[in-house]
Order: sequence, then structure tokens, then C-alpha cells
Amino acid sequence: MDSLFQAGLQGTGLANQPMDNSYGSVITLKSAVPGVGLLHSHANTYPDGSKQQQVTGYTHADQNNNWVVEIMHSQARGNTSETLEFERNGNIVRLVHAGTNRNLHSHAVAAILNFLFFAPFTFGFDYPVEELANRKWLSLWN
Repeated sequence: MDSLFQAGLQGTGLANQPMDNSYGSVITLKSAVPGVGLLHSHANTYPDGSKQQQVTGYTHADQNNNWVVEIMHSQARGNTSETLEFERNGNIVRLVHAGTNRNLHSHAVAAILNFLFFAPFTFGFDYPVEELANRKWLSLWN
């Protein structure tokens, strides 16, 4: 069921949610491809390839689907300013997994199930400097 439709229904977890995200907001990301589900991670690591923390698509809602929107250049967690700063269409952001405090990251490592795509994974704040560019995500809204 479409998320915007669900948000209009009484008794759903999406009712009364803001349409805008401020930096520090906890969000879930849903794939535009039917059946792929929500961006999901947990402490388990990939057995091959990057050997980093796994990131997958998961079709059920749980706490491992929660991501924090951060200002790209900030090492601080959450919105540290006195006033709310809202994330805007076209901003470069960092996505931090809420449960493990690790940054969503990708580079040219083939995905395990489909070698046509790159594998997403997470790094902590101790990643190599040469990998910094691979944790930047462009925010585009429909």
C-alpha cells in the first residue's frame, strides 16, 4: 500500500508524521521498486566482498529500518543548531543507521545477489579518508 495513502488512514503508524525532514530526523526509506521493501541493516557483516555491515531490502517494518538524516559535513549526531534545519531536495546528506550508528556507504563492490549492482554497506566513523566520498547521498524528492 502506498505510504502517502497509509498516512491518511486513522490508526496507522504513518498518521501524524511530518512531510519534511529536519537534520537528525529518524526516517525509513522505501524502494520505488515493488517487493524490494525498506532499506534495512543490522550488525551482521557480509561473509564475502566488502565484509562490512549488511544492508538489504526488507519487506517488514522493524527498528533495523531506521536511518538518521545528517548534514554531510558534520560529525555530530542529530540537529545541533538552536533552530531546526530542514533537509531540502538536492541536498547532499549522510544516512546513519539508527541501531548501529554506522554510515550508509557504497562503492564498486558487486552486490551478492545481482552482480549488475553495487552492494550497499555501512562504515563507522573510522572509515578510511579515501572512502569519504562514498557516503554522500543526494536527496531527491518526487
